Parts: sequence; structure tokens; C-alpha cells
Amino acid sequence: MEVPEGFETDLASVPRWLWWFIAPAGRHAQACVVDDFTYENAVATKSQADVLFYEGLRELHVPAWRARLMYWMVRLFGRGKYVQ
Repeated sequence: MEVPEGFETDLASVPRWLWWFIAPAGRHAQACVVDDFTYENAVATKSQADVLFYEGLRELHVPAWRARLMYWMVRLFGRGKYVQ
């Protein structure tokens, strides 16, 4: 998915006290930008956006355990334009 130039993102929305474990930026940054864009614009269903995020993490060679953890965090706590 292509994200328009100039789109503002906060990358991974991780509480500061967890940055030692998962930083807001890193190998996963591109997947976070796409995830923020899909959430902000409700480009797909929430479920589809979450799977796209996971697949992006894996394509960026984020370790499987970390990609699964990040996937479940957005699955459980991600909101954006999606009503839960």
C-alpha cells in the first residue's frame, strides 16, 4: 500500500515506559506508517488492517514473536476510525 507523502504518523504508539522493549521507531517503522494510514482513513476493515500490519512487519524481518506481539497489541487496543 502506498501512503501519501506528507502523511503524519507517530509510528508505533508505544507507552514511553515500554520503549526499552518496543521502541516507537525501528525496523518496524514502515509497517507502522501503513498501519497508521489505514487506521486514520479506514482504508480496509480493522481486521484487514491488522493483518496487513502483521504481514508488513514480517516482510521487514521483524522477528515472529515481536510481530505477533505487535499484531495483538493493535488488534486489542487499536482504534483509529474503527468503532469497537
